[in-house]
Parts: sequence; structure tokens; C-alpha cells
Amino acid sequence: MRKTIKTLCDFLKVNHDANTAKKEKFFRELADQTPKMVLLTCPYPLRFLEAEQGMIYSISSYGGTIPGNEISLDYALRTLAIPVLVIFGHEDCSAVKGALSGQGTTRIFHEMFQSMAPAFEQGRSRKFRDNVLKHIDYQVSLALDRYHDLVKGEKLVVAGCYSDNSGSLFLTNYNGLRGMDSLCHALPDVDSSFFLE
Repeated sequence: MRKTIKTLCDFLKVNHDANTAKKEKFFRELADQTPKMVLLTCPYPLRFLEAEQGMIYSISSYGGTIPGNEISLDYALRTLAIPVLVIFGHEDCSAVKGALSGQGTTRIFHEMFQSMAPAFEQGRSRKFRDNVLKHIDYQVSLALDRYHDLVKGEKLVVAGCYSDNSGSLFLTNYNGLRGMDSLCHALPDVDSSFFLE
């Protein structure tokens, strides 16, 4: 318990009023910046990502799902008019493992796993990575349905990205297009090493 209390105290100390000047500087700099993309992900892989400060409007939740994050997404995409939504999945995702098992430890977990289940209606893969990719594709399809007006009006791009355990990031879906050939054709300026084979 002491270790837990120390963790809490350290957090409070670092974020106490003594940091007001630092916070004011941060928010002054941030006020002049508009995020360029929305990142929908679970909290875990954020530690791998690098981006300039203020570039990303981050929404993190277990499983990185569209359901349950609609208000935050609507605000970012419709009110702030951020033009890129990236749905980010990662290797060893425990939410995908839970959805594949269909077993929730609580009612809310069970409901969330049920909302993810349509990603696997066409079958499950033996390779876990492929199941994560199905989850990403399903979330992209939900986003394309919800924000079809923005995508059709060329005000929004919806992308799916996957990170492996080494931290390498790959583009797996672009406005519903999947597969290296389709992505290379649609995005000729993007190096093919950024696409999964």
C-alpha cells in the first residue's frame, strides 16, 4: 500500500501548482496549434509513438473502439474539423483477445466484447495479428459509416494503423482500402515499407 500511496503522491507533486509557469507556457504554445490528426487507440501503445507537440488529438480507451467514443470523435472531427482519423491497433491487444474469447469478467466487458464481435463474423484467423487487423478494419468501417459525409466531401481521411511489439508502425487501411496493392495504388507517394504484406 505504501508503494501505491507513493505513486499517487509523486503524481500530485509533479502536477502541483509549482508547475504553473511550465503549464502556462505549454498552453500558450498549444493555443497556436491545431491538431492535424485524431488518434483512436487503447492507452498501451501511446508510449511507442512520436509526434510533434499538439499534432495529435488523442482518444484512448480499452480496445480503441468507435462505440463509446462517439462524443469525443464528433467533437474532434465535426467541431474542430481535424482532417485525419487514425484507428490504431497493436500486437497482443487484450481487448481483441477478450472479444475472440467472448468472455467478459464483468457485464460492461461482455458488452464491449459483443460490440467488437462483428469484426470476426467472417471467421477468425489462426494468426492473432490478422484478428487485430480485422478489428482495425471493422472500426474503420464504423467510422466510415458515421462520418461518410466528411469522407465523401474530402474533409476527412480514415486510416487504420498497426504496431508490432518492436514499435514499428504500418498503414493497414485507408478509407476502406486494404492490402498492399490497393494501398500502393491509392497512395503512390507513401513508401511501400509502411504497408503490411
